[in-house]
Amino acid sequence: RDERYYILNNMGTVIDDILPLTGKLSITCVKASDIPKKQLMGKQDPYCILEFGGQKKKTKVKKDGDRNPEWNETLDFDLKDCDDRRIQIKIMNKMFGLDAECAMVKVPIYTLLGGESETWIPLYKESSHENECGKILFKTTFEGVGGLPPAPASSRYGIVSALYGTAKASTDVRGLLEMKVAGGSLKFESNRDLSSFFGFDPLNNHITGKALNMTYMKDGGWNFHTWSPT
Repeated sequence: RDERYYILNNMGTVIDDILPLTGKLSITCVKASDIPKKQLMGKQDPYCILEFGGQKKKTKVKKDGDRNPEWNETLDFDLKDCDDRRIQIKIMNKMFGLDAECAMVKVPIYTLLGGESETWIPLYKESSHENECGKILFKTTFEGVGGLPPAPASSRYGIVSALYGTAKASTDVRGLLEMKVAGGSLKFESNRDLSSFFGFDPLNNHITGKALNMTYMKDGGWNFHTWSPT
């Protein structure tokens, strides 16, 4: 494990606890559901664009995919010391002339790298992530190094599960919390934004609804707690 995981600053938080990504990132755009209608007549022909690490990839156009397109197409990213923490996802409708944007979202790449075989991500009408408009399903694999600290097989502090994010977009941060526990306790300042504590936002520019949901063992029993400082 990289020694930088253990370097503490004066406030007791970890410096450089999220490392650059180096390796092959493969993201399968499986399908989308209930995306907005962007043309008046006929069925839409949607395609998906992914932007990450200075690279821009897109799927083939799904003719007549309309509001529930299925692509099942894998897009590969070759990464070298990539410090980018967010991936931008857009669904476009192929049209004569200028293509129309149906929906978008910008989330931490770690949300897709959380270990689940498939991940549904909510979609929005705008970059402020205020108006939800459907969702998209991904399968993701990463062969390489970097990212969040891995969750240990056995927690030193009894942490069973830890998800940081919103109700519909969250990231497994067990390994990160293991590095942030100081003196056997985990404390948050009441007015501190959780995104500044973890080093990333669950939804870019999303102000409210962020929370850490954690299950842990204490005094021989299961405990559940939610932190949502504002």
